[in-house]
Amino acid sequence: MQELQNEYKSSIRRDAAFPMPNGRTARVDGLIEGSSGPIIAEIKLVRPQVDFSRRLRDGFIQLRSYISSAREIVHPKTSGILVLVLDGHFKEDQLERIEEAVRKSQKSDISVRILKSDDLMIKYGLASPPS
Repeated sequence: MQELQNEYKSSIRRDAAFPMPNGRTARVDGLIEGSSGPIIAEIKLVRPQVDFSRRLRDGFIQLRSYISSAREIVHPKTSGILVLVLDGHFKEDQLERIEEAVRKSQKSDISVRILKSDDLMIKYGLASPPS
């Protein structure tokens, strides 16, 4: 979340909730107060042995549902960001497949970021850099 906060230069409400039209409550990983409207952040952890395409598809489906509800209740210009955090050692061909799948599935109101957990831990002081 710190990475998104730095990128958008805006505060983020973590584990945010908002009402949905069906009376239920949507719980999202983060809600960024963007200049043109709220941005819903959904984070998916991807490990090398897990089918990343399923995580990507599930993330898009979940975000699409949240965005649709938020546009009715919260703000008509709500958008989303799907953050794929790669956890573990990925082979070069795995990374290429992930990047290609992300390019093919980009939506106009949903952006995607691919981050590596090791890089985030080093950047934000949660781990020592590898020697």
